[in-house]
Amino acid sequence: MPMLDKLLHILTSPAKFHLAGWKMEGPAIIVIPPLVAIIALALWSIAWIYKDALRRGKNGSIAVCFILLCGWPVSFLWWLWLRPPVAAAEPTPHLIP
Repeated sequence: MPMLDKLLHILTSPAKFHLAGWKMEGPAIIVIPPLVAIIALALWSIAWIYKDALRRGKNGSIAVCFILLCGWPVSFLWWLWLRPPVAAAEPTPHLIP
């Protein structure tokens, strides 16, 4: 029976997490990790859009401004849907010796 009481105490006590001086308790342990993941995903997608725009022959800064001004999740999906085709690489001239 004492083991059941200990298990019930663990399950009903507020969540706590301590690591290297950082302390998260209660709702923070549920809110902070997904928030950090969403911010990391937003930063990664902005960097990807910049590189993708350059690869497609467009100005990457303007593409990033579009994403930031129109709202990140929706405008990111717009970019995936409406992005221009990949610019064809210019043929390199063959040198005849």
